[in-house]
Order: sequence, then C-alpha cells, then structure tokens
Amino acid sequence: MIKIDPINFNLNSGEYGILMGDHLNWGKGYAKETSISVIKFCFEELKLSKITLGVIEDNVNAVLLYNKIGFKIDEIKKDVGIYNQKMCNSLRMSLNAEDFK
Repeated sequence: MIKIDPINFNLNSGEYGILMGDHLNWGKGYAKETSISVIKFCFEELKLSKITLGVIEDNVNAVLLYNKIGFKIDEIKKDVGIYNQKMCNSLRMSLNAEDFK
C-alpha cells in the first residue's frame, strides 16, 4: 500500500507513505518499482514539485529504499520514535521533481 497524503496543492507537495505487510515479498523490488510509478504520477500528472516523508532512522531497509529513489535527508529529529523496542531518531526526507530521474 502506498499513499501520497495529505497533498497540499497550494505548495504543490505531498506526503509519501508505504506499508508492505507480507514479509515474503520484502526484498524483491516491489516497493521500489511501485513507489517510482506513484511518484512519477505525482510529479507528471498532479504537477507536484516536492514529496516528503518521515521514517525511523533505524529502519535501515526503508532508508535504503528512499535513498535509491532519490530522497534526501532534510532533518533529523532526536529520540522521537520506537523501533525494535528502542527509542530512535526520525528522519524527514524529501524529493524534488527536478531531482527525480
């Protein structure tokens, strides 16, 4: 499941979110392929100029996915989320339309 919500058409931006529940399908490239398609639609059809997201820093696989897609870290928020039963930092990341390949 992938969402771009909320979308702020005044700022031409949207917030990205993804959930891939079936662990058997992790690591097969589905998240990257689908994310790229959704992001491309947002930039080309909806004319968004920026997509943002938040992710727990210790969620290494998610952070790697976002880096591969082209997201860059804008901000690190200290000790704001729990991941694997420990307090972790949160990353705010963004991708601008002109940087999307």
